[in-house]
Amino acid sequence: MTDMNGAGEPLLKIDRLDVRFGSLHAVNELSLDLHGGQLVGLLGPNGAGKTTLMRAVAGLQPATSGDTRLMGQRVEGGADVLRHVGFTPDTPPLYDDLSVADFLRFIAKGYDIGSAEAEERIDFCLDKVWLTEKRDQKIKALSRGMRQRVGIARTLLPNPVAVLLDEPAAGLDPAGRAQFRQLLSSLRDQGKVLIVSSHILADMEEYCTHIAIMSAGRLQRFGTVREIAQTAHVDGR
Repeated sequence: MTDMNGAGEPLLKIDRLDVRFGSLHAVNELSLDLHGGQLVGLLGPNGAGKTTLMRAVAGLQPATSGDTRLMGQRVEGGADVLRHVGFTPDTPPLYDDLSVADFLRFIAKGYDIGSAEAEERIDFCLDKVWLTEKRDQKIKALSRGMRQRVGIARTLLPNPVAVLLDEPAAGLDPAGRAQFRQLLSSLRDQGKVLIVSSHILADMEEYCTHIAIMSAGRLQRFGTVREIAQTAHVDGR
């Protein structure tokens, strides 16, 4: 991984990324270089292009043009690099009739993680998202906030280098939000690169290193939390 001071080549490089849906320009030639240990809060109103950007970076949405590289490899290049990208949408897809542990075992098989290692990773991830006591409970019995945590555990299971979280705090109570901040800080300190979307700047100031502001598909502003807080007031967000 790139060192956590931002020196050297970026861990994640987004170069003039463009995504169009017919006449809709969802992401407009956006460029961003991110280094290990950077936790970016992605801000913008509904329709700004945040989710489309994250899906494109995760290899789930084909780009119209431009390029995204992780550790120097094109994200659209295949499974070898995609396994290093973790993405949690705002409503994670889960199998309701499985227990939490069985769902994660199923995911582990998809990544060719052996049984013994899978159990270790499942224990680790559930501990990280404070769900150890729910490991044998059916997913359909969980609250929305707990389901969100299962989705994050699923994302962390293959130990990705880049972690993308779309509105991850939705459905979390105040205690859950505090725990979530601890988790993000831990991932940041491991040297991963993280992008976390939200509508609210105040939610980001405690744990992000940088803020990126999108509007109408464009990157309007990017800087450290201090730089953004000192120079901008973003429409009350």
